[in-house]
Formats: sequence, C-alpha cells, structure tokens
Amino acid sequence: MATKDEHTSAAPPLLSRVLRAGVLDEVTIEVGTGTEKTKYRPHKSFLIHYSEYFRKALSGSWKEAEDGVITLEDVEPAVFNMFVDWLYTQKLPAGIEAWYQSSDTPEDVDDMVGMEVLRIKLYVFADRFIVPILRTTLNRLIVADTTCRLAPFPDVTSYAFENLPTEDPILAFFVDTNALFCDTYGMEEAEHDLAKHPRLFLVRTIRKMTTMRSFDPPACNQCDYHEHQTEDEKEACAKQRK
Repeated sequence: MATKDEHTSAAPPLLSRVLRAGVLDEVTIEVGTGTEKTKYRPHKSFLIHYSEYFRKALSGSWKEAEDGVITLEDVEPAVFNMFVDWLYTQKLPAGIEAWYQSSDTPEDVDDMVGMEVLRIKLYVFADRFIVPILRTTLNRLIVADTTCRLAPFPDVTSYAFENLPTEDPILAFFVDTNALFCDTYGMEEAEHDLAKHPRLFLVRTIRKMTTMRSFDPPACNQCDYHEHQTEDEKEACAKQRK
C-alpha cells in the first residue's frame, strides 16, 4: 500500500525549470512486452517527486539510475498514458469520453464498465508504483461515485482482487457496496452476475451480509475507506463533503 511521503509534501518541480533542463531531465520508460514496446520520455523531476518507486529507480544504485531506462513489461500502455496525463496536469478525466481519451484507447462513450475498469487499473498502478497523491485522489473518486447501493461490475472486482493487497480499502468498499445491494434488492436480483465475480469477493460479501443483519439500516460512510490518519482529518473530510 502506498504511504505518505515527505518528498511529495514539498512543492512540485517548476515546469519552466524542468523544460529549461531539456533532455538532461528526461528518462526513457519502455512499456509493454515484445519488441514493439511503447516508449515514453517523461521528465525525471516529476517522476521522482510523485513516485517513490521511480525515485528509488532513478536516484539510487539501481541499474535504471545508471542507464536512465526503465522497462515496465507488465504495464499496459493505456494505463501509463493515463498516469502521464495526471503526472503533468494533476487532474483526472471527467466523464466516460475523457477517460478513453486519456488512455488513448478506442472510444465507446456508452461504456461505463470500461471507464470503471480504467479507473481501477490506474488505482492499482498508483498503489504498485507508490504514487500516494494519485492513489488518494482515485480512492476519493471511486468511493464518492456511488450511492453505496449499486453493486460493482464483475470486471472491476476481478481486476481489483487479482492486483491489490487483501487489506486495501477499495476491496472493502466493493464488498460493502455489493453486500448492501444484495441486501436491498435481494440475492435473486443480483444472482445472474454473482458467478462472474472472483470467489474471494463473494466470500467476503456473504460474511459482510451476515454482519449487516445486526444493523438497521445498513450504513456506508465514505470516510471508512479513506485511510484518514487522524480523527480530525476524518472529521474535516466529512465536513468538506457536506
């Protein structure tokens, strides 16, 4: 799980200064498998400011620091496209069409499932490569973008449960929202989709539903999934949403 970092609490690098450095500040990142890797040349200053992984890879004794080349064979170019967009703008796409544009993949503006898959893939990337600001921003977006009564899509839970640590709050959020959905609308309504979800997700959902029976009505508090460090921070977050 990504952690807070003193480095990212400092002011971000000035783009004007980075651009004056030109190629001296650029690194090469090769994404994908095979001979047709997608090559990127982002600025080192931004990478090491926002990502602990890239900071270690480019500033320490790693071979990548010496060569100035990082290869990410198990990362999709579409996901890295979104990361690069965020890296320079500090903004996430707004709306389905914008997510497809950011990922630079074929667009289907009606594909809500595809958009949510892109979001969870970017969240997994932020968690894996220790980009805490991006991870937190996506956490807030995913948790807020629901009434806590809608079940998550199977494609989303499958990717999340395959690629996130079991204690990640987003997994708990998906379990809780699914349990609330099943409890509200009945297992029969959701049964046709249940088999498409990963087994661990279903087991945790059933356990959650058993626990929920003692609560009336079931509640879904966004801050429960935000990983606030203190109660004051949690209270401030709740006030901000009102």
